[in-house]
Amino acid sequence: WEPDSAVIRSARMDGSKVNTLVSRLSTWPTDITIDYQNGRVVWVDARDKLVVSSKLDGTDIKYIFGSPRISYPLAIAVWYGSTYWADLHMSAVKVAEGTNAFDTLTVETNAVNITDMVLSHAGKQSGSNACSHDNGNCSHVCVPSSATTRTCLCPTRTYLDEDGVTCKESPQQMIGVDLNPY
Repeated sequence: WEPDSAVIRSARMDGSKVNTLVSRLSTWPTDITIDYQNGRVVWVDARDKLVVSSKLDGTDIKYIFGSPRISYPLAIAVWYGSTYWADLHMSAVKVAEGTNAFDTLTVETNAVNITDMVLSHAGKQSGSNACSHDNGNCSHVCVPSSATTRTCLCPTRTYLDEDGVTCKESPQQMIGVDLNPY
């Protein structure tokens, strides 16, 4: 992002189907998350001291809460109606229930320079995709490109074979290797 021109975009995990969801974004977004239970994208804005959300398609933008309870939000996570954020100026991780930022709880103090936050729970995401079984038959990296299709990717200095699933070494791209030492 750049000041005054930040956007939120979505894409498939393989980088295809890029779509702009929110083009008139707040001024200084610092982190973004998904509220799976309510089907919303949630982000924090450090300059305007806001927590903002929209539906997953970018419509229905709502300002959840803002200052004075937030001074410099850098990271955000949402789980079952609770909004957690890391605040740089307060050196703390805070939590608010729903949209009530006036009833906050500090869950961690001395939280210095937290720039991202992830809440992990087995119930957070469910379902399957084309990579769920046997790594999608990919030899190395499988990324879903839709619910039923996948794209196989390869590590640096390898290439995807014609079969579309096997990564092979690419000698011409190896760095610092003398292929003919004699």
